[in-house]
Amino acid sequence: MDQRRELRGRTPGRARQRARAASCCLAAALLSLAVGAETARGQVKTGLDVLIEENFQPLAGKRVGLATNQTGITRDGRRNIDVFAHAPNLKLTAVFSFEHGITGTREDNQIESSFDEKTGVPIYSLYDGDVRRPTPGMLKDVDVLVYDKQDNGARFYTSVTSMAYLLETAAKKHIPYYILDRPNGINGADIAGTLLDAKYVSFVTYMPGFPIRHGMTMGEMARYFNGEKKLGADLHVIPMQGWKRSMWFDQTGLEWVNPSPNIRNLTEALLYPGTCLLEGRQVSVGRGTDTPFQIVGAPWYRAREVAAYLNGLKLPGVRFLYRRFRPTASVYKGEECYGLDIQAGRAEGRQERPRDSGRRARRSGEVSRDPRQVLAVQLTVRPESRRRSPHCALGSRSETITICMSFASSMIFCVGSFDNAGNQVLARGLLR
Repeated sequence: MDQRRELRGRTPGRARQRARAASCCLAAALLSLAVGAETARGQVKTGLDVLIEENFQPLAGKRVGLATNQTGITRDGRRNIDVFAHAPNLKLTAVFSFEHGITGTREDNQIESSFDEKTGVPIYSLYDGDVRRPTPGMLKDVDVLVYDKQDNGARFYTSVTSMAYLLETAAKKHIPYYILDRPNGINGADIAGTLLDAKYVSFVTYMPGFPIRHGMTMGEMARYFNGEKKLGADLHVIPMQGWKRSMWFDQTGLEWVNPSPNIRNLTEALLYPGTCLLEGRQVSVGRGTDTPFQIVGAPWYRAREVAAYLNGLKLPGVRFLYRRFRPTASVYKGEECYGLDIQAGRAEGRQERPRDSGRRARRSGEVSRDPRQVLAVQLTVRPESRRRSPHCALGSRSETITICMSFASSMIFCVGSFDNAGNQVLARGLLR
């Protein structure tokens, strides 16, 4: 009897030991799987990394003009400016910067030219008032142009136009042009959004017929522009290694660097192609808050009703939080706004893809089951989805301009109507 009591007394201790051992084994197994998965899918090398491995052979003996910003880093975190400046078989003679400047922190349009503090190389600003293209003086010591900058995956991004303007200049001046390719941060498989009309081509949007979410890398866009516009540039693209079209930026193993002051994480990068459509005088998209492009609203917006409605749809990969906020900059500065805080990336319920509606093209390649990608597909606009409200349309041709809310490039919900002078005509949280 005493022996049985002793055994029973020991059993909990032994059980705890076995449980701890099992937990350790499970943790080790999960860690091994995680490391293995990261190793398998996190080995993307950018065009810059590939060029370094090739010892800069395509540029050997050349005077190089490098177009870049703070996102132009190697896999181990070195600035491309420093790497080029210390390369033994070429000479870095000029650096070109774009909107937000070489450090990516400026938000004005008078960014002056300067010199790089570490290398002394001149930095020529292509975002200084009316200066958008390199002048002859900027190119006098340049034999070859190199572009190396992370893109955000949206049509309305001025760096795309700056890249294209350099392409045009290279063609006219007969200067070889190299693109060091980098991933499309919000994947290269999904394409969504309306196509740009030719009359709206500007410095913000370079090419007509381009969708809002284009699914292309900078190298692919350069080839597309060069071919479609018959520029005849001597274009070379240094491709990435290990990248797949289905990859989101967090699957590449590359370091995240904010591509612009108001895109500070991957969630905001995903939402930007949609929420940026709202930017204007009547709706705040969160500039002057900690979560720009992740929160949208206005003092008049019926956000609580819209949040309840959208959450009731149980869309996979996204939730909407009612939130009050007070921007410190831009639209409604200092005013209390009622808005939606968009929580993207959560998968709930089934993740089946709807049939293609014919309004979205898809590139061939591996298809991911990532909930963010499902979100982008689920929110594709269909013509029948707008029958409830004749006012709900992007680019309305009537006298009343309807401001619409678009998430992940494609879901449209009306939030208010304004006349051509910007005066509020109708304010509704949701037109049903």
